[in-house]
Amino acid sequence: MDEARADRIRRAFADGPHKGRLLAYGVLLAALLLYVGVTIVRGTGAAAGPAAPAPAGEAVPRGIREPLARVDPARLADVRDGSELLRAVLERDAAAHLLEQAGRLVHGDLEQLGLRDVPRAELLAGPTAHRGQPCTVIGTLAWQEELQDDVLGFCVQGEVRDAQDEPWNFLVLAPLVDVRRGEVVRLSGFFLKHWDLLRPDGSRSSGPLLVGAEMLRSAFRIEPVTELPPGFLARVRDFDLRDASLPIESPELFQLLSFVQNTPAETLFRGQPAPPEVRPDLLLRDTDEWRGEPVRISGTLLLSRQIPLGPLGENPLGVPFIWELWLSSYQGTARVLSLEIPSGLRDGQDIVDADGIYFRRCTYENAQDLPHSAAVVVAKRLQRYVPQPNTWLPVAIRVVVGLVAAGAVLFALVARSDRKAAAAARQARIGRKKKLAALSGRLHGDTPGPEDGGDLATPAPPRPAVDGNRPAT
Repeated sequence: MDEARADRIRRAFADGPHKGRLLAYGVLLAALLLYVGVTIVRGTGAAAGPAAPAPAGEAVPRGIREPLARVDPARLADVRDGSELLRAVLERDAAAHLLEQAGRLVHGDLEQLGLRDVPRAELLAGPTAHRGQPCTVIGTLAWQEELQDDVLGFCVQGEVRDAQDEPWNFLVLAPLVDVRRGEVVRLSGFFLKHWDLLRPDGSRSSGPLLVGAEMLRSAFRIEPVTELPPGFLARVRDFDLRDASLPIESPELFQLLSFVQNTPAETLFRGQPAPPEVRPDLLLRDTDEWRGEPVRISGTLLLSRQIPLGPLGENPLGVPFIWELWLSSYQGTARVLSLEIPSGLRDGQDIVDADGIYFRRCTYENAQDLPHSAAVVVAKRLQRYVPQPNTWLPVAIRVVVGLVAAGAVLFALVARSDRKAAAAARQARIGRKKKLAALSGRLHGDTPGPEDGGDLATPAPPRPAVDGNRPAT
């Protein structure tokens, strides 16, 4: 080993002010590499793993409470409707009790109490078995009039004709001020009896009597749609700000929802496993070309919520609620409507792929009170985007960490070997210097010492003259 290399190694590994600092930097660098490797491996596994389950407290929807209405069967025990004479009489105490309980209802309470669509013939054939039970019917409003009674108080009585044009009578607390005769309504309330109600023209309406809080604007149920007529969606107008700002609920939307609900995915997507992915800005720009076409919309789930479909859940589908999801990406915003529950999706975290049919664009005001457009898609399938597991990155990390560890061990072994070689070279150099010093003394006539076997009492011979005249002393 040459002297220069040995000197460099000696200076590098000798004790000095920088040795502790370099050692600390090396340990920190190794710890950082290990932390980065573990973090990436854990992140890769978390991205491919299933979503965390919802907390147990979130399993019950918020806002659900026990209904306050309580029908007392004892208050209805005196109701009779077994003959034509008894059907002409209204037991006002029993009717007042049902009106009082109807006043305690809020939207959704009747469903919790067991609301059913009981056939009219069944109610009239066995009224005692259904007395006081919540029932519902959809029909057209025949007439209504306000009634002020000493026992019943203020209420509204009237008649509804069902799809078979059969009469149903009602007593409700609030009149329908925005519904005209002949328009479709939904009547829900507690069944009291088979009653013969006197019409304003003097005739009688004989049918079931429902006592409730109010009637709602509704629509007759449509048959399941399995095929859209050609040009059906051409009636949808969304080309300017005014039309795009109108509510999206329309007969076309209900038909499209039924079509998506009752059509298999392979038929809906034309034999493809998934529809083509289309950017929201392209849908908004060419809305008429994409309307009714199968598309896939992807984006971060900003918000998912359950909203009423139609006024207070009244619509031709008979589905009171629908799920609304807002997806956002740098390519635009999408408003996704789904009849299926989007289970396992987390707001603000998951990337969602929505496969369905493009409907229209809608304009709304964003948080800055500025008009913004979104593409409306009726979804057949919702799924959380799961990235493919990265198989080479963990291996690469392990290889890099292993190479760094092997390099560190090899460097330590080489350094140790160099230190030993440098120490041996230093000892050899010291020995050579000693020998050279001894030889130099003999070459110049120095008196050999005891280590050379000389005698200190014997004087050394005189040295030759330096200038040639006089001997040196």
